[in-house]
Amino acid sequence: METLDQSWRGFKCRLKRDHYYMYDTYEERLKHPPERVPEAHYKTLLAYWGTPIAKKTSLHDYYKDLVPLKDINAEIEEFAKEKEVHAAQEAKIERKTKELESETLKLQEIRMDIKNQQGNITLDAVISALAQLRQKDPSLTLEIIAKAIVSTTTNDA
Repeated sequence: METLDQSWRGFKCRLKRDHYYMYDTYEERLKHPPERVPEAHYKTLLAYWGTPIAKKTSLHDYYKDLVPLKDINAEIEEFAKEKEVHAAQEAKIERKTKELESETLKLQEIRMDIKNQQGNITLDAVISALAQLRQKDPSLTLEIIAKAIVSTTTNDA
């Protein structure tokens, strides 16, 4: 029964859209009747659709249907903001990852320089190598260098 109700409601909505709202006056509407509806029934519908009660109901239904659209639009806007924040966070993570990869490569270079030295490594040779690396890249802090040295000595032991 519900399917029949929905079908009838849909039919009336299409009928009203195509034959009532399409024309401005009662006479124009009568000149263009729907083929599937008897003329007497169509006139009854036109008379009903023209009453203040029917217009108020129609307007009420229209605004009632708009409320969910406002909710949906608000949700879409909220999702867009969240997506924007998420994209910014991903970009920040990507930048940090690249920075860390760069630092890792620099530290590996320090480690390889120390390993490639033949014989006994003197403190002066280490200081000289580190000074050269700091000239190449001033962002190498003493902490990073110390971590690299500790890492090298603990891995070799």
